[in-house]
Amino acid sequence: IGAIVAVIIVGAAFYFLTQPKEEVIVNWGARLTEPEIIFLAKKFYEKYGIKLNVIWYPTGVELRDALIAGEVDFAELGVTPAITGLSRSDDMVILSFVEHGGGKYRVVVRKDSPYQTMDDLLGKKIAVKIGSGCYTAFLKYVTSRGWDIKDFEVIDMGDVDAMAALEAGSVDAVVYWEPIPAMLVTKGVAREIFNFEGFVENPVVFASRRSFVEAHKDITVKILAAWIETLEFLRNNPKEAAEIVSREMAKKGIEIPPEAYELSLSHMNYTAWVEQRVIDEFIKIGDLLVEKGKIPPDSVNWDKAFDFSYLEEATKLVKG
Repeated sequence: IGAIVAVIIVGAAFYFLTQPKEEVIVNWGARLTEPEIIFLAKKFYEKYGIKLNVIWYPTGVELRDALIAGEVDFAELGVTPAITGLSRSDDMVILSFVEHGGGKYRVVVRKDSPYQTMDDLLGKKIAVKIGSGCYTAFLKYVTSRGWDIKDFEVIDMGDVDAMAALEAGSVDAVVYWEPIPAMLVTKGVAREIFNFEGFVENPVVFASRRSFVEAHKDITVKILAAWIETLEFLRNNPKEAAEIVSREMAKKGIEIPPEAYELSLSHMNYTAWVEQRVIDEFIKIGDLLVEKGKIPPDSVNWDKAFDFSYLEEATKLVKG
């Protein structure tokens, strides 16, 4: 009997060991940003055995809502969608930064327009995506000048509509993040009159849900490792990255020369780790959103908003 039991145990063990492991497919929320495009095109995640179900979203606002709803597992978000997300969900958590610096937010006008400074735009039609990190930078600048947002005719527009509107002359200026300004400049349509370099950091972050990362630590660390490699590629290979982004955008019917993306990348500061001052500004932007009535007071638990423990493990994995 003992021999039979031993055979059964060994047989059962062999069966379970030889069965394929349950495959975890990550629901990846994607936007048309340079990091997202490089991440997917270079497929750094495949070396870590990760499989993705890619779901595209037009902006970080829709992507944030999808993350909170559990439709996607990770999201690259601008500062405003990220903070409003944290104010709405205790489950949302920031795992890493993506990039920071105000140079990516630029104000462009038609090349043939008379406007030279921000003062010239008072009372004029401004295309911007309300609720975006770029909008928050604009809001912060307006406040610093002692102006009110109502001193401008702000029009909420997506990127494609904003570009078309400036070309048609139906708006006076576009306040947007890269690569939209670079695209307009490269096409010969626009020229820059201002950017927010040195005025704001407005970091972009990489977020998930706490419930997901705690249940899938291994997956989370590997995704972050692939994300680190993506950011390193963007920093170290801007010309090649610009060519890849241009090619991938063309597949989606958007023809933009590599030169526009290379110009765009020159305004970016891609890094997963940031100095404390960047985190401090992130929190201060939350205070500004409270002041402007965009989120309720005390709605963000800053003690739980960040968890860099997975990023620490991912950094070791990349180096090791």
